[in-house]
Formats: sequence, C-alpha cells, structure tokens
Amino acid sequence: MKVRQYGQGMLEFILALGVISSLIMAAVVQINQSLNNQHQHLNGMRSQLFQPLPSPQWQPVETDPFSSRVSMVTGAFSHLVDADFPVRNLVKVEHEQSPYVLARLTHAWQATSAAELHERPAKLTATYHLNKIGLSSLLDVVSYIPLAKELRSSSIQLGKVNADVVPAAATCRDEQCR
Repeated sequence: MKVRQYGQGMLEFILALGVISSLIMAAVVQINQSLNNQHQHLNGMRSQLFQPLPSPQWQPVETDPFSSRVSMVTGAFSHLVDADFPVRNLVKVEHEQSPYVLARLTHAWQATSAAELHERPAKLTATYHLNKIGLSSLLDVVSYIPLAKELRSSSIQLGKVNADVVPAAATCRDEQCR
C-alpha cells in the first residue's frame, strides 16, 4: 500500500524558510542599530577631537612608540639640514565607555613669515642644497648651449615649494584664525 503525500515537503520548506528569514531580519535590525549607535559615538568623539580649543579630555602621550623610534633619525636629519621636527606631539582622546582611542598630532610647525614658509620645506629637498653650492649658476651657464635652453634656472624649477597653496588659516598667527 502506497501512501502518497503531496505538498508536505514543500510546506515544511516554506515554514523553515520563513523562520530562517525572520531570524535573519531580526539579526540585521539588531546589527544595524548597534552599528548606528557605534557610528554616533565615534562622531561624538571626532567632534571633540577636532575642536579648535584645547579640551580637558585631551591627554598628551609622553611615550608613544613612533616618537621614540623616530627621534634618533629626525635628530640627525635636523642637525644636517637645520630643520626641527617636533616628534613628541601626540595627544589622544578616549572615553571610558568606548574601546576606541582617537589621536591627533599637535604643536606642529607654524610658519612665522612667508620666507620661512618657503625655505623650511625647501630644505628637505636635494635641489635646495645643490643650489646653495652653485647648481643654478651652472645650469645658467649650460643653458647658453642651443639644445639646453630648458636648463636655465628660471625655467626649470626642481624641488619648487609654492607657498601660495598653503591655506591662510595655517599661516595666520592671530587667535581668531585658528
């Protein structure tokens, strides 16, 4: 005797699919809500971090590993090219409810004049030092050759530092600009 059951497997499949879909939708809603809360919390931390005035929640980091490793190299480089690099300038913001720590570098170099704005980054290029020992004069002499007119120091600008692209707020020393 054969018992034929039609539709029983399809009904079980549809019920199982419905239960699984309901569970997935509930999980997606919970994950979405959790991610939105986390995003709002990070936005709050970012807004505190990017305030123009110092906040009491900012804590200077005295012994960050990067500054410790880099200070020897920047010290030697500063001695060679007469440039100073502030390396112990890391400040962090953290909340007791958050596992995240946001950080930013502070006390960076501020240009005091237009000449310093041009010369200080230029000291980091090899062309600046080559021009000090006479490369520009040599290029001017060589540019008298008909095929080397492009080598004239007024037309070729190796390692050029353009001070006009720096935002006015970065060069302003007044408290209202910051």
